[in-house]
This record gives sequence, structure tokens and C-alpha cells, in this order.
Amino acid sequence: MKFDYIPVFLLILVARILKYSPQAWQYGFICGSIAAISVTVFNLYQNQILDRLALGINTFLIIGAVSFLLRILPILLLYRDHKGIIFFTCIILVGIITTIATPTKFIGIAHHDAQKLTIASIKLLACSVACLIFAELFKSYDLFLVISIPFILLRLARDYLVKELEA
Repeated sequence: MKFDYIPVFLLILVARILKYSPQAWQYGFICGSIAAISVTVFNLYQNQILDRLALGINTFLIIGAVSFLLRILPILLLYRDHKGIIFFTCIILVGIITTIATPTKFIGIAHHDAQKLTIASIKLLACSVACLIFAELFKSYDLFLVISIPFILLRLARDYLVKELEA
């Protein structure tokens, strides 16, 4: 889990190095998605429970990279105009799928009480939806603030919910 956020770091680093040009984002998404796949495969190989929030970010990166590589204009336009919505939608989709289909749910920890895990996961999903709404309401502001502040709060909410479960 030490490397889970390297892919999004690479996206930002490459975009910054290339001065946020249109090609910078394309290369950033491609580098980030390669790292996302690598980190995910490594974590699976290590039999680790995947960080669900990082998995949502990785989904965002991979969809972006595929859209750039295949020139899928409708998705690229959505990324351009609604980055925050797409970012948090990917997290929400991972949350829904993992809550329904995995024993550790969206919260992503092993716990003896499946009902408590489900409730914590639903709370985390609600927080994710709030982040999505925030990102859309403030989409005209600085991109990093519109995504990073809600994401940090989401991460803190997840950590709080984990501590509640462990208490």
C-alpha cells in the first residue's frame, strides 16, 4: 500500500514538467495508467487488500489514457469539462462494486461483522457523493483544489471509519 498513490503523482508530475500543455495531460495519463496497472498487479501479487480510493483513481487514469490513445472524443470532452465529476464517479463506481462484490467492501479492511463493514462502506460512498457534488459546484476554480481538498477529506473520512470499526 506504500505505492498506491504513485500513479496520480506521475500524472501531475508529467503534466507539470511538460507545462500543462495538451500533450502533457495525454502523456501524464498514459504514464499514470501504466504505473496504476503496475502497482495494482504488484499489490495483487503480494495478496494485499487493494486501497479502494487508489483503485478509483487508477480507474480514472486508465479510462483517461485509453481515451487519449483511442481518441474517444466524448470521454475526452467530459474529462476536460468535468474532471472532478469523472474523478469522483470512478471512486464511487469502485465503491459500489466493492461494496456489493467483495468481503472487505468499499472500506477495504477485513472485519468479523459484515453488516458494520457494509454500513461503513455506505457512509464512505455518501462522502464520495458529497465530494462529487463539491467538485461540480466549484469546477471553475483551481483544478487541484477542487479535486485534492475533497479527496483529502474523503481519505480522512475513510481513516475515521476504519478506526470506528477497529474500536
